[in-house]
Amino acid sequence: MRIAILSDTHDNIWKLSDILAAMEQAGAEVLVFCGDLCAPFTLKQIGEHFCGPVHVVLGNNDGDPLMLCKIADGLDNVSLHGPFAYLTLDGRYLLASDQGHVYRWDAAELARRFRPSAATAR
Repeated sequence: MRIAILSDTHDNIWKLSDILAAMEQAGAEVLVFCGDLCAPFTLKQIGEHFCGPVHVVLGNNDGDPLMLCKIADGLDNVSLHGPFAYLTLDGRYLLASDQGHVYRWDAAELARRFRPSAATAR
């Protein structure tokens, strides 16, 4: 499975159009967006122009969360996760966040969230 990871577009819809076309050409099947769409119209562009599932976490520059939710609800391929997404894609675990500059990650906590049985089966 080819997973595209993108973040911090900051409403640059002109470059985003080129990036989405390049993702399609590269065969990306899933898009994980790690925050800072900024305006809701950017989410709409992503959802309408990326054919596969889109997982979006909110960043520190995303405005109008109510409108982001409304747009995500209107797009069958978009899942809006809040500040963190704990995903299992093609049997692999993925933590998506825009908050790496804010939080210090604890490996045991990540293991517990992803695989509770593995973290406690010692």
